[in-house]
Amino acid sequence: MKTYRGFFGRVPMMQHSLAELVHWRPDLSTGDGAIDIQDRAIFNLVGEIDEVWRHGASVAQVRDLAARASRLLEAHFLHEERLLAEIGYPHRAQHAAEHRELLEDLAAIRADLDRDDGANAGRAGLQLSNFILGVVLGHMVNTDSDYCAYLADETDRLSIGCA
Repeated sequence: MKTYRGFFGRVPMMQHSLAELVHWRPDLSTGDGAIDIQDRAIFNLVGEIDEVWRHGASVAQVRDLAARASRLLEAHFLHEERLLAEIGYPHRAQHAAEHRELLEDLAAIRADLDRDDGANAGRAGLQLSNFILGVVLGHMVNTDSDYCAYLADETDRLSIGCA
């Protein structure tokens, strides 16, 4: 079993999953039902990708997960961008540009997977896991919180808000 030597001594890494560490919490709610459902699905995908990768996924399994991530993120980003336009979010163009960059990164991962002959399933799984974790922690928790702050300031005139 692989172990990590860190601050707390030797920790068996296979006993811990990202799903245990990264999970949806009600305080992450945007107040928009569709976005919250999609956000939960993205959080769940983090755990699923990690679980499959840690247990020796095949390249085909990682390809399928990457395709699901792509469909989920495309739909999520489209819905979110429509919402941001509806509420007049002033940083909408920058937010949409970040969405495009994330989708381009995922497309590059998928292209790598399509070229993979099966010898690099572990690397491919780790790459996808790191990407989706970055989406959750980097984009959803940080960048999306910016429009939540905007919504909090505008709640009197809007029908949605962030928790």
